[in-house]
Amino acid sequence: MDPGAHGIEASAPGKQAIQIGFTIARDGQAETVRIPPLADVQPTRTPVPARDGVQPQAPPRTPRAAPAEAGRPTPADASAGTARTWAYVLGGVGLLGLGASGYFAVQARSRYDDSLDPCNQADKNLCAPAGKQLRDDARRSGTYATVTFALGASALTGSVVLWAASPSQDVRATIHGTPVLAQDGGGLVRGGLF
Repeated sequence: MDPGAHGIEASAPGKQAIQIGFTIARDGQAETVRIPPLADVQPTRTPVPARDGVQPQAPPRTPRAAPAEAGRPTPADASAGTARTWAYVLGGVGLLGLGASGYFAVQARSRYDDSLDPCNQADKNLCAPAGKQLRDDARRSGTYATVTFALGASALTGSVVLWAASPSQDVRATIHGTPVLAQDGGGLVRGGLF
């Protein structure tokens, strides 16, 4: 909304309308407006006697905004949903990376333990060719474990940051205005979801 003074009118059939004013100090500022429950309207109809045999007619009704207007998602709602979807995807990738890291770590330890049998018991770094091959495989698996852990942890951290930075769809109010023309005049009907 543009900076300056703004107002909201809340009304519903059978309820007393209320008007609430608020001020936006700077461009891009978010403002939360709480609408209290509307009070019931007390009926005060008194019969009007007919004159000259003609019954009086009710005043013309003012048209209301189309109900579909109030339920339409805003671009901010769509971007919040997209950000949350990407947070889930990134979180899933992060969890897969951490799982792969665990697999490679167990594999590295197992291959290292297997490489000890064909090696010299006094010096575990003096190995037969089979032991050297198992030791190299263990190091390679250890490198894979380290890399997949770093990638998985980074993806999971990114997921949490993306989730926390995306706006929540539950706490935003939407306000809309619809121009209305009628036989006896016109105006602007404002409404919203709170």
